[in-house]
Amino acid sequence: MDILYHKLAPKTFFLKFLLLLLVLSSCQSEEPVQPIEYFSAIIDGQPWQAVPSQNLKKYNVSYKVLSHQLSIVAQGKDGARMEVSFHHAGALKIGNYPSTISDEGIQSGIFYAPKERNAGTEMSSVTYDIPVQENTVQITKLDKTDQKAYVIEGKFSSLLYALHQKNPKRTSRLTAGRFRVIYYPDAYNPTF
Repeated sequence: MDILYHKLAPKTFFLKFLLLLLVLSSCQSEEPVQPIEYFSAIIDGQPWQAVPSQNLKKYNVSYKVLSHQLSIVAQGKDGARMEVSFHHAGALKIGNYPSTISDEGIQSGIFYAPKERNAGTEMSSVTYDIPVQENTVQITKLDKTDQKAYVIEGKFSSLLYALHQKNPKRTSRLTAGRFRVIYYPDAYNPTF
């Protein structure tokens, strides 16, 4: 009997060890995987890349219930800021959104401040002289599967106009804009 035990013991130990490894490898983490966020564009032929907020490690994404407006604010390492905002009369969904100034004065579109301090260089896809520019923002993905973190992806492009007379650059061409951001609904950020 002793001989049989000594022959089988290493095999059963090995099988138990394999079974333990299999069980441990099948365990999953309770925390959801955080998707990668990005925000970039080409402005007058030059690439521009935003970085998430240094404090929060994410982009500033907000939603206004009354106007059904979603805004994404991003800042580059150079201090330049860009905002992409869009709204819809009903619920936000995949599709194209224009830059507009509504009858209520709500502005949606693309807003760009190329310098950290304003200095009158801000540009916009809409002005009071040009109140509409079609198809400037396209939502390509709106995933609300995780009710605590909505994934929003899209593209944007536009002709930007100077907002101040003293701005020597009257127009800029923004192309190849793209973003992937996460919206976190909570007590201060309503669901949509």
